[in-house]
Amino acid sequence: MVTPAARREAALHLQAAFEMGERRECRVLGADRTSVGYRATRPDDGPSRERLKALAEERRRFGYRRLHVLLRREGRLVNKKRVQRIYGEERLTVRRRADRLVAAGTRQFRRASVRADVAAPCKSADEEVSAVRRRRGSLRRRVSNGTAKRSVY
Repeated sequence: MVTPAARREAALHLQAAFEMGERRECRVLGADRTSVGYRATRPDDGPSRERLKALAEERRRFGYRRLHVLLRREGRLVNKKRVQRIYGEERLTVRRRADRLVAAGTRQFRRASVRADVAAPCKSADEEVSAVRRRRGSLRRRVSNGTAKRSVY
């Protein structure tokens, strides 16, 4: 028995099983009477907990710091450490984005001029990039956590 909560539980067991008084329980357990008689006075955080879970469901990419800011904006006076504790107890975590394949660019083929004496219009930067990609072959990129990586195929 290391924690005071475990000592309190053992004292309650002794009291129920052997009908001991508080002084005798403490003597047997080697515990302080003040720690055995302690009752927590933490205020109920049920409404804040429910709202935090709702916000975390709504804003999956927000961590406890940003959710704390949202709670404060709603007018709830909540300590950052309390939000962090509830966030951990409810096992709310930032959901990672799954890897997905994204086409590196849309293909836009250059339009040939209608008449032989009229030059084709000048290319914009996007058209130039897509032309280079066409020459290199079909490139695809793997997007993971906001960074692009080239894939082999």
